Amino acid sequence: MTNPPQSEFPTDLSVRTVLRWVCACLESTGIDSPAAESRLLVAALLHCAPAQLILRSDTQLTTAQKDTLEGWVQRRMSREPVQHILGEAPFLDFSVAVGEGVFIPRPETELLADWAIKAAHQQMSMSSAQPLHILDLCAGSGVLAIAMARAFPTAYIWAVEYSDQAFMYLRRNVAALAPQISLIQGDATLPYSGWGIPENSIDVVVCNPPYVPLDSTVDRETREFDPTDAVFSGEGGLVLSRHILHHLPVLLTPGAVLGMEHDDATGESLTQLAQRAGYSDCKDHLDLAGRPRFMTARWKSPLSSERISV
Repeated sequence: MTNPPQSEFPTDLSVRTVLRWVCACLESTGIDSPAAESRLLVAALLHCAPAQLILRSDTQLTTAQKDTLEGWVQRRMSREPVQHILGEAPFLDFSVAVGEGVFIPRPETELLADWAIKAAHQQMSMSSAQPLHILDLCAGSGVLAIAMARAFPTAYIWAVEYSDQAFMYLRRNVAALAPQISLIQGDATLPYSGWGIPENSIDVVVCNPPYVPLDSTVDRETREFDPTDAVFSGEGGLVLSRHILHHLPVLLTPGAVLGMEHDDATGESLTQLAQRAGYSDCKDHLDLAGRPRFMTARWKSPLSSERISV
């Protein structure tokens, strides 16, 4: 299937007219939110916030800006994610660098970050041990670890990522936004005792692992541009999550809390795995569309664990 032909760039180079043209091009290709993405692209071109475009409606683009925007629109019509085109992805109140080889953070993951920040505050109120110890597993671009570091600047935070390409983006984003985070390039399927994190020290864990079942259908942008090993996790989608639940307890304090994102079809199975592994207070949370999106749980005690097989 080929893209609909791109109409000619308008002769009127005002922001008002150009926005309409970009929106029409994206809409003709079936982009879900053409108006919002149009504003993102034009705002990035002008180095301003999308909300400021209305104040610049009569601003005329330069020839160089026109050429740049025309290229961006063609790339987006070919379904390249807008985050790759711009080289960054927004998350909460900051943005991170993204590109080939790293998973693009989704808005739904902001809900997990919000939960983790609230849970960490509760952990602080229940414990005299200071500061907090926080772990981000399968960190990708680093958005969850960075969100926690911005909320708790004195916390000890570790971010773990396996992929070479993703780790490059993680290092770049942490250096720019939260250099206090300690980085570990580690395999989450293997025991965690060799990572240099003190045993029984972690109070809060956030994790957005690969979780899509292999037989699931994903959208074109995910299929063609997100790294496969950051999306899929075996036939049931829980292969890596199972390893994490199995290996994690060596790092956890009794009473530590865990938030883990999952596929909307695997929440009940993940909750059962966590309960079998010795976690309590297991609860599933919905995203803004009403779909099961992440599970939270509390570590009871190493003595109460019925270790699950991996």
